[in-house]
Amino acid sequence: LDDFADITGWLPVASGEAKLTISRDRGSAGSALRLDFDFHGGGGFVVARKELSLALPESYAFRLRLRGAAPANHFEVKFCDPSGRNVWWYRRE
Repeated sequence: LDDFADITGWLPVASGEAKLTISRDRGSAGSALRLDFDFHGGGGFVVARKELSLALPESYAFRLRLRGAAPANHFEVKFCDPSGRNVWWYRRE
């Protein structure tokens, strides 16, 4: 879906006092999307968002590699249809 050679279209979204910066970095197999975030000691969330137009087959899978150093938190991936009412959500605590 994205080789991250160009990160145009990725938007940082943060709540409250949280801050998120998105940049390109080196991954294990090419380019990667880098998320630098700071919650400033409080709660909230940060989101790296990109709108894509995809036609998905009946059976499909998404794969990603994740690495980082941060305090324990939740990691979530969400895919929404154009209406925003139908959401596929994966959450790992």
